Amino acid sequence: MDSPLPPSPPPAAWTGASLQRSPLWGHPLTGRQVAELTDALHRFKKSGHSYRTVADHGIDRSMLPLEGSVAELLDRVRTELEDGTGAVMLKNLPVDEFDEQDTAVLHAGISAHIGHLVRQAGGRVRSQSRGHGRFLGKVTAEMSGSVPLHGKQSDNRFLLHTDVCDAISLLCVRNSSRDFEDGGSIVASAIAIHEVMREESPVLAQELFKPLPRLWTTSKDLHCSMPVWKFYGQGLFTTQLTPVYTELSQLLPQTPTITREQVQALRELQETGYRIGLKFCLEPGDCYFLNNHLAYHGRTAWRHTEGRPSPRVLLRTWISPYNSRPLPNEPPYRELWGTTTAGTPRGRAHEVTDDPQALEALDDVNARIEGLTSGGGYNYYDLYADYGKFMSAMGRTPMSDAS
Repeated sequence: MDSPLPPSPPPAAWTGASLQRSPLWGHPLTGRQVAELTDALHRFKKSGHSYRTVADHGIDRSMLPLEGSVAELLDRVRTELEDGTGAVMLKNLPVDEFDEQDTAVLHAGISAHIGHLVRQAGGRVRSQSRGHGRFLGKVTAEMSGSVPLHGKQSDNRFLLHTDVCDAISLLCVRNSSRDFEDGGSIVASAIAIHEVMREESPVLAQELFKPLPRLWTTSKDLHCSMPVWKFYGQGLFTTQLTPVYTELSQLLPQTPTITREQVQALRELQETGYRIGLKFCLEPGDCYFLNNHLAYHGRTAWRHTEGRPSPRVLLRTWISPYNSRPLPNEPPYRELWGTTTAGTPRGRAHEVTDDPQALEALDDVNARIEGLTSGGGYNYYDLYADYGKFMSAMGRTPMSDAS
C-alpha cells in the first residue's frame, strides 16, 4: 500500500531524536508562569470549589481562569497537539508547593484549557483505583505482578498503547528512580512507525489496516472490531492500539480469533516503536500531553521491593481538545467514541452495558483471568509472546490468514 502521506513527512511523523528538538517537548515553565498558575489555584479554592467537585463533576476553564503568558503557552500546546507533533511536555509544574489533591486540581484546570475533560475508563475489568468513571486518575503501584487483580493497580510494564480518549495528560508527582528500567516511559509516533513498517515489513503493515477485535464493555456484545491504523478524509489519520483489550477479547467465545499474522504485525509495531521512539524518565513537575490519534505511550515495569511499594505517582486526565479532528463516521468509531464530530466531548470508555447477560459474561471474564493467573496459565501480553500457547490457554485454534 502506498502511503497517503505527503512526500515530506508531517510534524507528527517523529522519532525520539527529532521530538527532543521540538520547542514544546521539555519546555520549562518560567517563574512568572508558575506564579500565574499558583494564583489561579488559590482563586479556585477561595471560590468554594474543591477536589471532590472536580473528581466527580469535572472542571471547565471558567473555573480556573488563566491569563497572560501561561494562557498563551497553553494555546500553543493545544495547536501542537492537533496540528504539530501531537506530543508536548511541560516542565517545572509546582508539584512540591501543594498537596496531592490541590496538584490534581491544578493539573485538571490546565487540561481544561486544552479541551473538555472527559470521564476515564470504567472499572468492570481493570483496576478500580485509577480514576475509572471519574475525571481525575491516579497511576501508582498497589501490588506486584503481571496482571492487576482485585481492583488494584500492578507494577507491571505497559506495552505501547493508546488510551480511549482524544488526548491524555500525565503529571509526575513523584518518580521511582532515574533508571529507565524502573518505570521508565516511552512515547512513539504512530505515523513514523507506519512509515518504517511500510518500508521494512509491508505485508505486516497491511495487517494493521484490518479490523482487530477488542474487549469493549459499552456494547452488549462486549467487543468491537476496528483497525489499528486508518487514513481517511483529507489527509487525516487515527489509530487505536489497545494490546490488553485485544488480548482479553479472546476470553469471549463470540469474538473473532486473532490471526497469527495480526499478532506478528502487532509485535512488529511494538518493536519498531521501541526502536525509534523516545525513552525517558519522568521527573516531579514533568507534565506531558499526547494526541492518542497520533502517538503511543508505554512504560517499563517498576522494580518491586517486598513490603515497599514504588513511590511513583502520576496524575492523569483525559481530554477532548477544543480543536480535535473529526473521526471516521463509521459504526466502530461511533461505538467507541459516541460521536465522531470534531471539537466535542467524546469517548464512551467509562460506560458499561446494562445488559444482564453481558454483565454476567464480564464477571466470567474476571473470574477466568484470576483462575488462569493463579494457576500460572496466563500473564498479560502472553498473546504477543507465544501465540500458539496463548490460544491453547484460551481454548482456541490458532489461525492464519490462509485458514
